[in-house]
Amino acid sequence: MQSVIVDRVVPRPSVRIHRVPTAADDSKGYYLIEVPRSVHLPHAVRNNDWLAYPKRQGTMKAWLSESEVADAYRDRFAAARTQVDRLSLVRSEGEAALPPIGEWTSLSMALVPTVPGELPLTNQVVRGLRGKAANAPTAGMTSSVLTETFEWHAIAGFQRIVLHVGEDREGRPEHGLLHLHTDGSSFIAAHVGLELPDGLHTPSGMSRVGDARLMWTVMAALRMLVDHAVNRCGTSGDAVVEATLLSDLPMQLGIDYGRFQSDTRGHGLAANGAPMAQRTINLDECAASESDLAIVTRTLTNDLAQGFGVAELPFLDDDGAVRVEHFGHERRQVEEMAANLGLAVSRETTWSSRSR
Repeated sequence: MQSVIVDRVVPRPSVRIHRVPTAADDSKGYYLIEVPRSVHLPHAVRNNDWLAYPKRQGTMKAWLSESEVADAYRDRFAAARTQVDRLSLVRSEGEAALPPIGEWTSLSMALVPTVPGELPLTNQVVRGLRGKAANAPTAGMTSSVLTETFEWHAIAGFQRIVLHVGEDREGRPEHGLLHLHTDGSSFIAAHVGLELPDGLHTPSGMSRVGDARLMWTVMAALRMLVDHAVNRCGTSGDAVVEATLLSDLPMQLGIDYGRFQSDTRGHGLAANGAPMAQRTINLDECAASESDLAIVTRTLTNDLAQGFGVAELPFLDDDGAVRVEHFGHERRQVEEMAANLGLAVSRETTWSSRSR
């Protein structure tokens, strides 16, 4: 059935096929075909040398006229522009709520689903998020502030839940900030770098962003945003996610495990402007599979690393497996963490893969 849909319908819709056996005989039964609401209208049916656009008219099937097809395409492009505008608004509102960054560098990430979800904003929902920490395991230098045990403070905002990852004496977010919007959109910011004293591999007046810490923080942040969109707000399909690094200081990408990587420069490279990444992702795949989430993490992290002149970071392969040999003395801890997350482990290294 999937092959028929791929051959006959363009663009290909997101379709889930469920086998439902009968109670009397599980070798017999029915197929339930689930077709979520599509944002890629209009869909055409292809048959040899002709293409036509069907629509439902009561209990009957009709065909779109030329003007209706044109209207449908205009609506699709307008929706895409609206989503990009929404992404910019969610990110700008989140960044405006951050306290002064000072000596820190923060990851800023926003996500907007193509099909909005819905979350009733109640006291119970807000209370349920208070005091929670991220449920991801951590391993020494490979951790991020999102996987450490800071207390989470939740309050209601306008059509959103505001979460502070730790608070300072003035009640401002100390280690991170989340805006979880009721339509499934979300924003997150978390520290990934810090100005180090002169002499610790980073010149004075520069903020060092550890490459492994950046990768784990992107993964933890993405997991939280996807979980909110899918499991709290009930949305599905595609989403646009955008990430950047915020700093008041010049940034340098530090190599956490330089002696175990093929890049022998060891101390990293300075950023050329603010590194930026923007991708369209599939929410259902990322919510259902840690490997798919890791693949998106690799893509986003590599986009950010390219802002420092680094083509790719070595920690994840193209299939989302963790290259544990790149974690040096922490490889055993990382291997345990990967197993807990359900991620595959690879013994391959980037230099060994290039030498073959």
